[in-house]
Amino acid sequence: MILQIMTAKEYRTSLTERQNVKNDDMDIDKIVLDIIENVRVNGDASLMAYTEQFDHVSLNSLLVSKEELAEAKDLVSPEFLTALKKAYGNIKDFHAMQKERSWFTNPEEGITLGQKVTALESVGIYVPGGKAAYPSTVLMNAIPAKLAGV
Repeated sequence: MILQIMTAKEYRTSLTERQNVKNDDMDIDKIVLDIIENVRVNGDASLMAYTEQFDHVSLNSLLVSKEELAEAKDLVSPEFLTALKKAYGNIKDFHAMQKERSWFTNPEEGITLGQKVTALESVGIYVPGGKAAYPSTVLMNAIPAKLAGV
């Protein structure tokens, strides 16, 4: 293996060339808006198609089964699981302090003021795959959602 040293500018240029990134924000906005509209119209089917297009993974379902979770657990080291559990606890403790709560007050008869916080029934979390795995993305998105009642 040959180690190639490059400047930050050279590195950014190489990433831009490798990913064929366009610098025109209008093009990017249009692409993103088209994806959002496609997901609105076609739902999970479009999410699975985009997963295949961008991540080169063909999915039958967007839900992870208990069997898949057990299989994944068997593929990692005990040290990795310990690190994940530690991160989980830290993230949970932090986001628990941010949790908003419903509250109501009756300053006068017939007057009710307040705020009702209601969790979404479910959410989807996109975790980039490709050349690296990002378990932190799962933790930092799923834990606050669970704390919020999703």
